[in-house]
Amino acid sequence: MQVFDGEEGLYEAESGVYDLILLDLMLPEKNGFQVLKELREKKVFSTPVLIMTAKESLDDKGHGFELGADDYLTKTILSRRTQDAYSGPSQTLREI
Repeated sequence: MQVFDGEEGLYEAESGVYDLILLDLMLPEKNGFQVLKELREKKVFSTPVLIMTAKESLDDKGHGFELGADDYLTKTILSRRTQDAYSGPSQTLREI
């Protein structure tokens, strides 16, 4: 399921059954922090929430965890992991 704003994301999260929610913080209508806060205020909502965002400050990370995020990944980290994943096989091919 893919949604394009926080209001739609909140609605879908509350009305569906998911193994994981991948949440960006910079959403229109309602930001990811607001979505996460509303989800966690509902005590029965226990789906793991992974924040994936360009917001890298320690304050933002801390706030995400305070609101109940299960993990917080910045897109910079993901970009490096992706580069590492793609550079591994090419190096192996060059060595052959």
